[in-house]
Amino acid sequence: MVKRRSAASHDAPKFVLLAVKTVLQQQTGADVLKHVAPLISSFCGPSAYLSLSRACSLYGSIPLLNWYWESTVTTAVVEPPSLSFDDYMDTKPLDGDSRIIEAYKDGVFNKAAVKKVLAFWKESYSERLEFETKWCLAHFLRSDPHYYHWQFAESMKVAAERGDLTMTQWLMQHFPDCEVVVEVVLLAVQQGHLQILQYLFEQGGDSRVIHWGPCSLKEALRLNHIAVARWLVENVPQTYDANEADSLVKAALRNGDVELAGRLMPVGRTLQNYPPNGDDSVDWTADLEALRGNENRATRGVQELAKTGDLHSMKQTVELFSPIPIDSRAWLSCWNFALTSACESGQLQTLQWLIDHPLGAEVCKKMRSDGELFRLVVGAATHGHMDIMQFLFERGAIDDYGSPMVLAIKNCQLAAVKWLAERMPRDEEMPNLCLLREAAKGGHLEILKYFQTLGLPGFSSTSPEAKEATKDQWKLNFRNDRRARLQWITFDALLFLYIYYPNILSRVFRDEALASLESYSESHDVHIVQWLQKKYPTWK
Repeated sequence: MVKRRSAASHDAPKFVLLAVKTVLQQQTGADVLKHVAPLISSFCGPSAYLSLSRACSLYGSIPLLNWYWESTVTTAVVEPPSLSFDDYMDTKPLDGDSRIIEAYKDGVFNKAAVKKVLAFWKESYSERLEFETKWCLAHFLRSDPHYYHWQFAESMKVAAERGDLTMTQWLMQHFPDCEVVVEVVLLAVQQGHLQILQYLFEQGGDSRVIHWGPCSLKEALRLNHIAVARWLVENVPQTYDANEADSLVKAALRNGDVELAGRLMPVGRTLQNYPPNGDDSVDWTADLEALRGNENRATRGVQELAKTGDLHSMKQTVELFSPIPIDSRAWLSCWNFALTSACESGQLQTLQWLIDHPLGAEVCKKMRSDGELFRLVVGAATHGHMDIMQFLFERGAIDDYGSPMVLAIKNCQLAAVKWLAERMPRDEEMPNLCLLREAAKGGHLEILKYFQTLGLPGFSSTSPEAKEATKDQWKLNFRNDRRARLQWITFDALLFLYIYYPNILSRVFRDEALASLESYSESHDVHIVQWLQKKYPTWK
């Protein structure tokens, strides 16, 4: 049954929304209404679907985080109603009315048994309806210890990537007993946010575990964050084998830091053992004339330039071989790869030039006839490059919406999903269950919420019969697709399924989730594993 929130479990709200404050100030007797403002603000939100990490990523607003924190509770507000009848149904290969069928035996219709079943359905549905109206991600934050630690890690990743020191301090203060996972450190390193690393270092010690990881220095050098690299060497020393040390020395030399390279030098090596500037590669654009007789090298170069968007160098290289025969296999293959690379990397100007070139027209024509034109929009949708998608749409270069939709869902590109859904032709069937499954498998709560607003099957129906039918459909869909591993499963989406579609969380689903988490998970995803094992202890 639903547990009511006790007065002792939650302090009186203090946060006041600016909109609420503004409206109340215009009312007669505004002074009398001051104590009502926090209550109204609390009633207004936050959204049931808003997680703390999502709140961190929206605006970087500390008042928003304070509002969110005030809406959390330390004891569980709700517990799932009993699903013993569903569990029984889940173990038998019978239809949804199997209990009623069993109530009719030997030519005798047992009315009492049927009434019992119908009463169970009615009670179970009313409990679940009340439960669903109470469900809110914020209610799990401090009441579920596994979600608590997982959300701290996810929120810290957002703060570290943004370089938001104030947000980092807020999170560390509100989660005093949580460890800082290595992914947080790596994000701060990759973005060059030295102030975040320095703060974490200050907070480390007996009271707080900071996982620095073995790859921080390598990432700092790879991304040319020399100040960060120097700080790591001085404050977070690591041991490296000879090969790792060689790689770090070369990276330091590429960044022009000879002193740092010397500090990283393995025993028995000197600067004379390394190439100038630490770079073993050759700049193929350094001497364009040298490319004139080397078509193979030039085509490879064009493909690389398509990724980086260096259109000027690309034009110069192509000009060396112009006019290029329209039937040149080497250049047609080059153009094919270059078009795909430009779409994937979001290089709009490069894509426009490639398509407008005679070779581009020929390649697009062949891709369409071979049924491969979809690869262009798939590349753009996968990485959320909306300008590329719009350009392809205007050029009539999209002939498949299903494939890019699935890839956009898998990569949590909500804007791309919406764009595709709005433009999908009516005569192209939209595989609703497939799309819902992909969103659930990927743990993409925002996309699940968007599908809910569309009224797709599985979300729009409100009757108990329709809900049960939908659960059966989802359950069959997951069970019949055992090869489709859950590449990612976020805690937010797992809680969504746990509440709204519990029948999906079958043994198969859990086994797939655990296997995928073991193969692909980040360090803090251990809390998802522990949650699954706690909620379903009999699933061995």
